[in-house]
Amino acid sequence: RDWSRGRELQTRLLRGAGGPGVLLWPFHDLAPDDLHFEAANQLAVRGIWQAEADSLDFSAWKVVTRRELARALFQLKVSLANTASAPKLNPTARYRDLSVTDPNRTAVEGMIALGDFGPQQETFGPEGEVNWGTLHRWLAALKLPANAGLARQKDLPLTRAELAIHLWAILKSQREWLPDQANYLKPGNDLDGDGVPDLEDGLPLPRRF
Repeated sequence: RDWSRGRELQTRLLRGAGGPGVLLWPFHDLAPDDLHFEAANQLAVRGIWQAEADSLDFSAWKVVTRRELARALFQLKVSLANTASAPKLNPTARYRDLSVTDPNRTAVEGMIALGDFGPQQETFGPEGEVNWGTLHRWLAALKLPANAGLARQKDLPLTRAELAIHLWAILKSQREWLPDQANYLKPGNDLDGDGVPDLEDGLPLPRRF
């Protein structure tokens, strides 16, 4: 019933107790001694890192695209307790290369709305690859901790492993939003308001936005 204790349990499982840690998310290419093992799993179970629908791999050394970075940063930002409200999107798309039906439009435009990104171009370039400098600039625009080393090595391509490590470090340094669970898992309560009582609901916790 105490979601914070659930998070503690997840961490213990990942770090191991008298033996190697275990996967929380079924990535087939992660090993417990990988430096990004805990970060990738912790971000995945929170929905901050969203696994590819057609792959069981994390692909740690794949370079991150602008689409992936925006999606992860938006999910990180709305996972923090000090993010007050969800951004309201315009009915028309902001960028010519991200249509209103694009599955990542909400994340990309939401990230821009939550930060101080300045004037925007007509296109976003969602499939373009990013580097350490991009991550530093976007973190700064979102008022999230940005390691100075990112700016010093700004031209280095940003891999998924490096992104996961940075984002997990940020999340650990902030207060994570958790739903009000005063009546969670009590008979008749419906925490996420979907019409299915918590005790019968396979996914009883609400998404924040």
